[in-house]
Amino acid sequence: SSLESFSECGLKWMLEQSGGKDADSTAQVLGTAIHVIAAQLNQQPDLTLDQLESKLKGAWSLIDMNKGWIKDYEYRRAAQMLQKFYGWNINNQNTLVSVEERFEFNLGNAIVSGSIDRIELTSDNKYYIVDLKTGATAISYENARENKQLQTYQLAVVNDSFKNKLSHQEVAGAELIFIGDAKAKDAASRPQEKVDADAVTKELINISQAMSDKTFVA
Repeated sequence: SSLESFSECGLKWMLEQSGGKDADSTAQVLGTAIHVIAAQLNQQPDLTLDQLESKLKGAWSLIDMNKGWIKDYEYRRAAQMLQKFYGWNINNQNTLVSVEERFEFNLGNAIVSGSIDRIELTSDNKYYIVDLKTGATAISYENARENKQLQTYQLAVVNDSFKNKLSHQEVAGAELIFIGDAKAKDAASRPQEKVDADAVTKELINISQAMSDKTFVA
């Protein structure tokens, strides 16, 4: 996500990395909670929507410190996100392999690290990356095709960068799943084709060099 942020505005990235950002908002805490609850399907694939919603409701007093109608509104929004994710997951044909899987690899003088929401296996035995987004607005299909975060996640598979090793390094592509749009009935999918590892590696090396520069462009 830092790579994506830097590509949008180097100066904003530098200021935020130096502490120039707000504390976590309710929306950010909510996003983390949705990720944690969704990840439980890896160990308990038979969990029903009612059971997932019960887990969300049980944790809500720790997630949202508001009171009254604001708290109720945010809970309904969170439950709607969970419903969209569950509906998407029911129709997903891939096999879930791992959730919240951390990776790290060297790239020139930089260390690239992160955590992938979902690593799945396709019917032809290739790995497919899924990143869950709880923000209100889905990006365009064109932007998704060039999304640095997804490209880096795919590169992590290609570079065999996980402590818990995968069985091979073949990737089939990646996908962003947006569940935060209150006006949308279903989750919005934004796919990305199989990564061009050589091209993306060169691009990320250039970005890492720019990150270590002494000037940043707005």
